[in-house]
Amino acid sequence: VTVHGGGEASAWMSPLKIFESMAHAKPIVSSDLPVLREVLTHEHNALLCDPDDLDAWVASIERLRADHGVASALARTANAEFLGNHSWKRRAQRIIAMLVDDQSTARFRRRTASLD
Repeated sequence: VTVHGGGEASAWMSPLKIFESMAHAKPIVSSDLPVLREVLTHEHNALLCDPDDLDAWVASIERLRADHGVASALARTANAEFLGNHSWKRRAQRIIAMLVDDQSTARFRRRTASLD
């Protein structure tokens, strides 16, 4: 992924469109980029293609069009992973859990500091 001037931007991009597709239980065909591999797994929740391999893109799209079972299974898996890991509700729950844990750790340290 390049930006104006030729700079590489994939290391800093957010896969927002991927999350939207996952949330709507849509089958995903995506570029096989490291940043997207943090969320997507080939043949598990998406079909990943070399960004420069047009034939792979066409074959993946044709496969999903021809095999509704594969398309449905990929979409269901992606949606379940979105709901379990990436929804705003789940993200908020993880942040709250971290804050509670940090507060508990801080209280414990304050209480035990006098024991040193």
